[in-house]
Amino acid sequence: MSLPALYARWLEELLGEPAPDEPKATCHDCVMCQPGIPEDRAFNPSTRCCTYVPRVPNFQIGRLLDDPDPALAPGVRSMRARLDSDAAQPLGVELTDAESAAYDRLLADETFGRDADLACPHQRDDGLCGIWKHRNGVCATWFCRHERGAGGERFWEAVQAWLTAIEDALDHHAARSVYYAADLPFDDEALRAGDWGLWTAGPEAFYRACADRVRGLDWRAVRRLGGRAVRRSAKAVQAAHAALADQRVPRRLWLAPHDPLDDEGPMRRLMAYSGTDWVTVPEALDDALGAFDGRRVPTVLADLRTSGVPVAPAVLRALIDQAVLVTAAPGGKKRRRA
Repeated sequence: MSLPALYARWLEELLGEPAPDEPKATCHDCVMCQPGIPEDRAFNPSTRCCTYVPRVPNFQIGRLLDDPDPALAPGVRSMRARLDSDAAQPLGVELTDAESAAYDRLLADETFGRDADLACPHQRDDGLCGIWKHRNGVCATWFCRHERGAGGERFWEAVQAWLTAIEDALDHHAARSVYYAADLPFDDEALRAGDWGLWTAGPEAFYRACADRVRGLDWRAVRRLGGRAVRRSAKAVQAAHAALADQRVPRRLWLAPHDPLDDEGPMRRLMAYSGTDWVTVPEALDDALGAFDGRRVPTVLADLRTSGVPVAPAVLRALIDQAVLVTAAPGGKKRRRA
């Protein structure tokens, strides 16, 4: 897993350390296309999670166009195809109305990752991303599985909101700066409406100039340019990161509603916080998890051990991370069976 270079640098400056890795999300060998995944959950191997057309900010497009890496050649070609349409606007390449409607239908039908009708235009023939090094904040922070389960998901959702706020701020900053440098008039309403105004040199030159305006910015400069939205979302990232580092076992735990992917066999995969992530436990432990009913955790563990169902610390941690066991009573809801 690697973030785009700009985003990785800003996040490391914010956190004071590199971003946590997500080794379970193997884009080169999609875990959601492996044997044993139920048919109604498995991703389409031709699209995998790339059933999404990204909105790409102007400065990231410029960085893509300027990057000499030959692995990006397919992505440059697919981006240029989008630049030949009305999707190319001063703030970046936007989704068309048809693409937005198709994605809304995909979400409503719960076919993300499975509907090949909405394949990303930047997906290479080998299934990998053609603009990987310069993809947007949404694509950079979505993982089908997380090393720390629900806590990892909360962290990356916070990072996604932070990067989206940064993109919204910096694409405006870059566009204004390019117009100023060219001594051309503009107004913010026209920019938001996609009006190129008096710019006549074409989108590629504009996006390259936008990349130049952003390339040297550090996190302090981004924070200043981003305003309240970026500062507020940065605090949320820091809070989620601190929570991710806390691996203490809560004093009390409750069993949360969850779906077992396997009804037979000695092992069961339990899915709670996500439709693409799970923890695998022995069948006997799954049957005994109702013992987590809000009593003190050491008492529950002792009872399970006496019953011949010991719970190893790593398994308990995984059950907590996957939100199969939670710190607040789940409102009396009964366990759901697939």
